[in-house]
Amino acid sequence: MRWYLLALAVPSALTLAGSALYFLLVPSNFDPEVTRFSAAASSQLGAGPDQVPVLLTIPVAYSAILAPFLNMLLAIGEEAGWRGFLYPALSELMPRARAAVLTGVAWGVWHAPVIAMGYNYGSDYLGFPVLGIIAMTVSCTAFGTFLCLLRERSGSVWLCALAHGSLNAVAGLGMWFSRGDAVIWGQCHWAFSRAFRP
Repeated sequence: MRWYLLALAVPSALTLAGSALYFLLVPSNFDPEVTRFSAAASSQLGAGPDQVPVLLTIPVAYSAILAPFLNMLLAIGEEAGWRGFLYPALSELMPRARAAVLTGVAWGVWHAPVIAMGYNYGSDYLGFPVLGIIAMTVSCTAFGTFLCLLRERSGSVWLCALAHGSLNAVAGLGMWFSRGDAVIWGQCHWAFSRAFRP
């Protein structure tokens, strides 16, 4: 059970840490009033400012608790390949730590075509798309190592898919507190795309 709890909690903790790091680097972009969310709540639901905090907890709770279980059905395809096949195959040829790192690198580089099309980071940053591909590879390697640990401890690729689905569900929550308009997918991606704008 603790591994399932970690699969749900670690992506949320990473999102919170990544968002905090971003706002430390770019404090002028922090919007404590969650202006865009508040405007949407007002125009679509007729909500007043006092109702915004309560309304904000609903999508946050959904993203952190329920959406990971739905998203895992989409993530299982990737996880069957990376942690279900590649990682165990490499683990037979080399130490598990090296196998985890190489699996993460392969996972990150696999995203290169979509990063080159502007997905995740956009296209208006210094070093596009090379730095974006490097950042994606680093983040996939770091998070992928955690996923390999889950695979080792549970013996199941489904737990990896749950953690992957959890990250996909919560990754953009910090955007609600941003004054910026960058389209991003993950909390670290967001900090990268804003920090390296020319």
